[in-house]
Amino acid sequence: MNYLYSNLMNKVRMATGHYKNSVPYLSTEPYLNNILIQSICDAVGFYRQYWGFNFFEILAELASAQTQMVDSLIVHSLKFKHQGQYEAACMVLAYADTLGCHTQYSRLLSADLLRKLRKFTEARKLCDELRRDFPDFDDVESCRAMCDVDELLNCPYDYYYLLHCAHMIVKPARYIEIGVALGKSLALTRAGTFAIGIDPSAANCDGLFFHSPEVEPLLFAMTSDCFFDALDVHSLLGYQSFDMAFIDGDHTFEQALKDFIQLERLAGPSSVVFIHDCLPVNPVVAEKQRKTMFWCGDVWKVLPCLKKIRPDLNIITFPATPAGLAMVTGLNPASRVLEQQFDTIVSSFSDIQLPESYSERCLLLNVADKDAVELLEEHLAPLVCMNQGCLAGSHEYP
Repeated sequence: MNYLYSNLMNKVRMATGHYKNSVPYLSTEPYLNNILIQSICDAVGFYRQYWGFNFFEILAELASAQTQMVDSLIVHSLKFKHQGQYEAACMVLAYADTLGCHTQYSRLLSADLLRKLRKFTEARKLCDELRRDFPDFDDVESCRAMCDVDELLNCPYDYYYLLHCAHMIVKPARYIEIGVALGKSLALTRAGTFAIGIDPSAANCDGLFFHSPEVEPLLFAMTSDCFFDALDVHSLLGYQSFDMAFIDGDHTFEQALKDFIQLERLAGPSSVVFIHDCLPVNPVVAEKQRKTMFWCGDVWKVLPCLKKIRPDLNIITFPATPAGLAMVTGLNPASRVLEQQFDTIVSSFSDIQLPESYSERCLLLNVADKDAVELLEEHLAPLVCMNQGCLAGSHEYP
């Protein structure tokens, strides 16, 4: 806990020029300063939600270091947001409005808070005004898209929370994550887990923004193809199967399918694979080529592919924000059909289109209509029993 606190505080002080020879560049570059504020506040909220740590006093220093009043108010508003006090967060930004010091970033945060309050019409209106006033402000598109996501999926959980619940149920001894980014999902790992992270940009733990207070992952700064081709992964895992894996790589159907094939070779009868971005909010964000700021790619094609080619697998997609989370169980490390028919499969499924109708989309992608946490417990607890030879117990999730 002390390391996490110091790590976050160091980021604040380095960025605001409180250390000798450090450059306070973020105070003079609004876009970078906004990224810093959002990232640190997100990290503080993450550690509170999933680890029970109260690092909110860090935000006091972050707020006081701002050179603009509106940026200080943004920090205070984000503090309330990450405490679940959305109305209070809105009131802070309303005060900024009375001072006449709103910026595009404070207005975007106002829109996001209206979304959190499920005031979608007001949130979209504010996004449209921002897009009119700041045509090159691409972040507005993501906020507006999230309004569509929240209305369509209508799910109380995001995918981080479901992964957290899965970790609490499975308690994986061996965990593999493809696509680490800033380390947020990897930071959900708990004591007793040997965690492997694969990402070309993840050279070492110090480069991650999020850290598990209980697990130091083994990181590989390479593509997943290089990882599986160059390393003896069986040996790395102690010649045992992995318990849980998460695919969140380059957002393409071909690569996600490759990653699944490679992981299944290392699986056991109780292994589970989660795949992100399997329930796009609309067909535009579900295309292979990125055309929008908010984008899922065509990873979702893995599901109809597996349903047709591997009907022996159990597939459930949870409508978790922002783009769904699929769970695949019943893995068979001896199966080679996907590998042997890979080129034909990719050719057959590359041109399929995401249905416009959400009901048809749910049918195609095996979207669950039951509470996601209950389904996780229902499907994962028996696998834990299979693996450990014990009776399933109940779990509580913070």
